[in-house]
Amino acid sequence: MQSIFGTRVAKQIFWTVIILFCVVAHANADEWQTTVDTQALLVTVKRSDNLIKINAKIYVQASPDAFLALLDSANRDCSWLANCEAVTIYPSQSPSVRIVHTLLSSPWPLQDREMFTRSTHQFSANRDHLSILVEDISENFPIHPNRVMLRNVSAQWSMAHSHDDWYELNYLASAHPGGVIPDWLAEKAMQGATEQTLLAIKERLHAQ
Repeated sequence: MQSIFGTRVAKQIFWTVIILFCVVAHANADEWQTTVDTQALLVTVKRSDNLIKINAKIYVQASPDAFLALLDSANRDCSWLANCEAVTIYPSQSPSVRIVHTLLSSPWPLQDREMFTRSTHQFSANRDHLSILVEDISENFPIHPNRVMLRNVSAQWSMAHSHDDWYELNYLASAHPGGVIPDWLAEKAMQGATEQTLLAIKERLHAQ
């Protein structure tokens, strides 16, 4: 009787531990996790509602006008954007709105990815603060047979004066990776791309 009772207790303990582990893992998925924390860059990530969300911050010695000019030049050179193959900026009726198609390369055997977005920017009165909202408009464009369309893309850039001629640049984004790719791999790729992009932006702005 003791051995049977001991076996039942052991099984109950085992499944209790498994259930608690799953609960903790699910909870952690909904919390911001710091992946990069250096003097140069801070990156945090979380998964929520089947979306991967990224929050990043970096300090740059450049003005908001210079940053916007860099974004506007992406159709000529997008090498500072991680995995970028090409960017097309379509004409817009508003000077504060950009309609953008971005083509991103993916390693074999994954298909390349693309996204269609609308970005709207606004400066403060003295132009020392810039806010850019990025929205997904992929439903308005046909799906390419050899590419994966990124869905539910949402992002926000915020650039504000910090001290002297330094500005704090913040980036908050979420997206569904699309295609057949494990969540952990998509999350890792998005982290790496964000880190690479922000460091490249800083380098490009400081080289001007």
